[in-house]
Amino acid sequence: MKQITMQDKPVALVTGANKGIGLQIAKDLAAHGFTVLVGSRNLENGETAVKSVGADARALQLDVTNQDSIAAAAERIRNEFGRLDVLVNNAGISHAGKPGRPLQEIAMSGMGTMAVSNGYDSLTRQPPWTLRRTIVE
Repeated sequence: MKQITMQDKPVALVTGANKGIGLQIAKDLAAHGFTVLVGSRNLENGETAVKSVGADARALQLDVTNQDSIAAAAERIRNEFGRLDVLVNNAGISHAGKPGRPLQEIAMSGMGTMAVSNGYDSLTRQPPWTLRRTIVE
């Protein structure tokens, strides 16, 4: 029987995975055999969350509203894994309805998830022999 290594496992990134729904999604993906990258704006919070996700989870500092953060995280994924099989764009806008918050600020926060999708496009558009897509039901 072949032993499955982390390199053989599908790689998933869950943004906003240090708490709430994102954390549960990360746990479920890990339970289904994925190497899970726990995307978190604050690395320490991500590292704390990783402990509850599993041995094949890694914290990844990722602020979806910051292009430099998106690029750095994509580069780390490219260097360590060479691909990204699943992207769960879970990061949300916190306090979007807070009184006095400008509409432009709320709209720009929402653009972060689009920036992440665009920034990781090259990691999921690998040649057919390197791309593996997995659907978890």
